[in-house]
Amino acid sequence: MDGITSFPYTIDDEPKPEWTIEHLLQWSLLRCQQETMLKSNELQQSLQEQFEIGKQDCLNELEKLKKEKQVKADEQQELKVQEKENVNNNSSNDKLIVPPSSIHIEIYSGPHKGSTFLLQPRQRRPCFVGRSTSKKFRDRGISLSSDTETSTTHGKFQIMADGLFYFTDTDSTNGTLHKGKELEGFVPLLLENGMELLIGSSLLKISLES
Repeated sequence: MDGITSFPYTIDDEPKPEWTIEHLLQWSLLRCQQETMLKSNELQQSLQEQFEIGKQDCLNELEKLKKEKQVKADEQQELKVQEKENVNNNSSNDKLIVPPSSIHIEIYSGPHKGSTFLLQPRQRRPCFVGRSTSKKFRDRGISLSSDTETSTTHGKFQIMADGLFYFTDTDSTNGTLHKGKELEGFVPLLLENGMELLIGSSLLKISLES
């Protein structure tokens, strides 16, 4: 026999005495190809699993850093409030400050122009603003569902230990502008009567009501 054009056995067969050298060589080649393919598939699957694990670890670490940043910002704000209270307690000429009880907001630009909202943040119950249409946005906060420039959860109005109202940008994609400057994420901004905030394409005018 001058040559073999095809292997007449399967790779699962074991070598037999009647096999020629050509049969043995072809069988060995096919077995090597099969083992190489199996190892390649195993390696690819292992690399994919390691990639997914690494990706999730990165996402978890990013979320952890955001929370730590917010906690640090809250602690700094609480420290400022305490310092302010200490100054007020040591001064005999301080005037009694009556904190506002609610926030009236009117929108002057964007797809929600003309809309008004009355917010009443409470301790540990902030009022959220963003593109979301969930219950907490519709009932207690501001839902800017038609403003595509806002993030799903863009920011929040909250009351701090000093009894005053603040706005905090929750690290939104496009940010929040006040007097032409972008607010730092997770750093509360004290609200003042008549001030304006640009959230997405919506310009919010703030009025504080006692």
